[in-house]
Amino acid sequence: MRQMNSSMKLLGCFIFCLSFMFLSCNKQEKTVTDNDESNVESKADELLDLVGPEEKPTSPISSLSLTAKEKEALSTENHYAFILLDKLFKGKNVAYSPLSLYCNLGMLATGADAETFDQIQKVIGKDLNRSEINELFKKMYSGTRALDLSVNVSTANMFCVNNAVSDKIKDSFIKTLADNHKAITPALDFSQPIFVSNVLNRWVSLHTNGLIKDLVDASDISAAEIAVLINTLYFNGSWKQGFDEARTKKDSFTMYSGQQTTLDYMNCTGDWPYGVQDAFSLVNLEIGQRDNHYALTVILPNNDKTIEDIVSSLESTEWKDITSSCKNERIQLSLPKFKLNNTLDFYSLLKEIGIKDAFELGKANFSYILDDGHSIAINRIKQKTVFEIDEKGVEAASATFSGMGGSPFPGENPEIKAVFNADRPFIYVLSDIDSGLILFAGIYAGE
Repeated sequence: MRQMNSSMKLLGCFIFCLSFMFLSCNKQEKTVTDNDESNVESKADELLDLVGPEEKPTSPISSLSLTAKEKEALSTENHYAFILLDKLFKGKNVAYSPLSLYCNLGMLATGADAETFDQIQKVIGKDLNRSEINELFKKMYSGTRALDLSVNVSTANMFCVNNAVSDKIKDSFIKTLADNHKAITPALDFSQPIFVSNVLNRWVSLHTNGLIKDLVDASDISAAEIAVLINTLYFNGSWKQGFDEARTKKDSFTMYSGQQTTLDYMNCTGDWPYGVQDAFSLVNLEIGQRDNHYALTVILPNNDKTIEDIVSSLESTEWKDITSSCKNERIQLSLPKFKLNNTLDFYSLLKEIGIKDAFELGKANFSYILDDGHSIAINRIKQKTVFEIDEKGVEAASATFSGMGGSPFPGENPEIKAVFNADRPFIYVLSDIDSGLILFAGIYAGE
């Protein structure tokens, strides 16, 4: 009996020790998890500190001050912006940022050479050489922030390198990115894909006011990757002439499929830049406090025209000519309020418009990044965009990722000249009216 009691005591001690060890392990695992989360935040904050806070412009600029060659390049970019919009539209709502995509391609062009550079140049630079392309983007980054100080426009760029190959990246490339694109070039351990993707996503979220939080998947990061490029673009501005929330009401909308749905319409009667073309009518909804700069242009096809007809015609038309054709008119406006969230893959679309070699290992030439410029190629390029309009204004954000590896005016009430009722699919473009620079573009199809 005594022997049995002794055995029971020993068994009890053994069980107690196991329980203590189990609880200790659980506590340790929780601590590691907590530390991982804090490490993500700490590392993302470190990335923010690499360039320091952006200096806010103290006075607005009158324009982007583009040269004749830069204006031609911008016209080419707008041409491809509508070609891509045409290819992206599949009968459903679309929102994307040509500017964010081009900023990403601009960084890639900085590292590209030979035919790889020429193919990217055709889309974003036309006849501009490497240094001229960098200068154009430099103007875009600083200029978009200073056109109207009442509007919040910000961009951020990153070239994140796998620390296993960071010593192979050319210093001249890193300097060019920093000087012209204000890009940070951190080195992270790509063998930890979850940690790296979490750090990058937190950085993106901080630069897009929390609108985009999951741009990078863990599967986008691997030890075989050499680097990833990320651009973020954030826009927040109030209507120059706002909408009264009390006048917002539900009404029917004819979707692209022909079916009817009910949406919340913002309603206002006021003076807006308004125009009528052969196939569509349009209105420039001005944003901010300054004339002839930021505006959301809404294009409504005539009843006998399709969205595809209009987008196709915009590909061969100077965008600035379209927006500048509008004249102030008293119109009765009804426009749905909406929020769109898109994730789009540009891998195949960019090949379709002529950027091919950059995606093919062996043909791709990024010799301004590495000595062996043929040893890397783009293996993915995607963009996430959030675009929202309501009675107050527009808030929008976009982030592009590419991976490289193996209210009415007071006073008199003049006669209403037109009714602009966006009760069927329409095109919307957010741009700088003066230069024609397109920041965001999309199609609202109601579904």
